[in-house]
Amino acid sequence: MALALANRYASALLEVVTQTGSTVTDKVTLEQLRDFQNTLEVSEELRNILESPAITPADKRKLTALVAERLEIPAIVRNFLYVVIDHHRVTLLGEMIDALQNLIDSRDNMARITVTAARPIPEKQQEALVLKFGQVTGCTVSAEFAVAPELVGGVTVRFGSTIFDGSLRAQLNNLNHALLGDA
Repeated sequence: MALALANRYASALLEVVTQTGSTVTDKVTLEQLRDFQNTLEVSEELRNILESPAITPADKRKLTALVAERLEIPAIVRNFLYVVIDHHRVTLLGEMIDALQNLIDSRDNMARITVTAARPIPEKQQEALVLKFGQVTGCTVSAEFAVAPELVGGVTVRFGSTIFDGSLRAQLNNLNHALLGDA
């Protein structure tokens, strides 16, 4: 239910930003929401106040206005935050941001992948991997690369909710299960 709700809020925001002739782009909107979310993550006190049912929505709006002013958040994003606060959905803001990113990516034919390897992947191999995923998906690919020594060798690739696990750790686990008769 939370995901469906986050998607509804994100869809509504994207529609407002793209169809009202706003000078604020969807990508700026996304960036501003991330800035606000980062502020919530850094300030536990602010997050507790905005999530508290004991604090009135009017007081939460005043506090949000102060934070938004400091972060130079435009009115259209500020108004969205007010709606989120008024409907007691602050805890879903992270999911709303993810949903907005997914909607923008889908519209722009963009695929985001996260590649994790046991050791840093050389730049030429990174480029080849991005090119191959672009050919497979038919999308423009944006890749994030990470290192996780516990993989032992090989790579894992996260594409949306799908994980392609070509790590040596996974292969050893599969071999272990096969030898023990668990597979």
